[in-house]
Amino acid sequence: MAAVLLGLSGVAVLAQANNLLGISRILGLMGMHDGIVRHLSRRMVDNPASAASQFATVLLAGTLFGGLVAVLFYTAKEQLLALSFSQTVGVEVLVVIAALIPCLVISQIMLAFISSIADPKWLAAFKTVPEFASVAVFWPLAFSYGVVGALLATAVLYFAKILIGCCLLAKFLTKHRLRLSHLSFERRYISENMGFGLTALITTLSAALMYTVLLKAIFSIKGEAAAGAFSTVWRLGTVYFAMLFSSVGSYLFPRLAQVSTAKLLNIELNQALIVYQKLAIFVLSAMAIAPALLLEILFSSEFAMAAGILLAFLPGELFRISTDCVAMTVLANKHLRAYSVAYIIWAAVFLGGAFLLLEPFGILGAAIWYSLSRAAYFFGFISFCAVRFEIRVAVKPLAQLGLGAALLFAVFAIFHSGHHQTSALLAGVFTMIWGMVFITPAILRFGRR
Repeated sequence: MAAVLLGLSGVAVLAQANNLLGISRILGLMGMHDGIVRHLSRRMVDNPASAASQFATVLLAGTLFGGLVAVLFYTAKEQLLALSFSQTVGVEVLVVIAALIPCLVISQIMLAFISSIADPKWLAAFKTVPEFASVAVFWPLAFSYGVVGALLATAVLYFAKILIGCCLLAKFLTKHRLRLSHLSFERRYISENMGFGLTALITTLSAALMYTVLLKAIFSIKGEAAAGAFSTVWRLGTVYFAMLFSSVGSYLFPRLAQVSTAKLLNIELNQALIVYQKLAIFVLSAMAIAPALLLEILFSSEFAMAAGILLAFLPGELFRISTDCVAMTVLANKHLRAYSVAYIIWAAVFLGGAFLLLEPFGILGAAIWYSLSRAAYFFGFISFCAVRFEIRVAVKPLAQLGLGAALLFAVFAIFHSGHHQTSALLAGVFTMIWGMVFITPAILRFGRR
């Protein structure tokens, strides 16, 4: 809907606004999200009262932090506007972003609480119902007020998440016969979650800043239309497709945090890799069959020209999914510094390479470099983890990854050479065979578990 109502230029502005919201969320949470999930998941069973007190403490702290960040964003709105957008964007966009920050932070803390319970029904309700509410108001608001209206629809999303989160919290307190008077506010809950979440603060802030700087460069060098095409493909790959992983990841991370031995940890890791890769390869190869039609259906005909860019992104997404699985294992065992350093190195390498390729090769060069740098990051990261932490990826998921990546790179190369029908045939036949052979009852059983 955003693509139809806002066009390429409006989508680029909305993408950059969402980047700034992402940065504000990171600063407001102070890296506490993963710490909340890890510590609450361990306390839920043994000491529900302590878990509820921890949640209440970080909720209060997050609200205060979020309010402070909102004030900072509003105070520096003119400077942020000049650093992040083109000259055609009005300051009202920054005003709305500042107003949304506290609601965003509170909704993320609610998500961390529900994820730690590891109840798929609760998690599904929290993620789906607010999305439907936001979609219901998006069209009239975006049609009437443009990008500002789209951001106001996002406010509906956050308010709905907070409302559902409060309902689920009340259900949790009732289930364990707890009252608000039983809750205690202790500073140690904040320090332990911030200490654990320092890695998340560094890495997610690095990612948000990296994309914000890159999109600003595309604004300046190639214009708003190119920025809109790039941001659309980036969002389709790294956000919409990532929802598949984030849903199962919300289940996987607490499970990994409870594993006590390296042997069991490697078993869990490789089982998860095999299943997630099978699903990811199936989805990505299906997306590669008719990328132009996919973009036209999901957005509008104006975005069909970005089909080649989407195909260049897809191999990188497969490597990203695999890297994130390994990273969850590393984070669950508190190897925080190693992950932070590795991610920052990748972000710097990708951003530097994208800047060099943007002028001569355009956004296609940046997309190709994304996939190549993701592949290098994956193999470098798993090699380091095997030597340093005895976290090892087995041969089967590596072979599976290699096959899927080779197919996606081949489809892109054939499409880029002008043989669009051949690339569609290759992707279609592979998707059909892969689905028939590997989308088995075993995968479905794992998903239900």
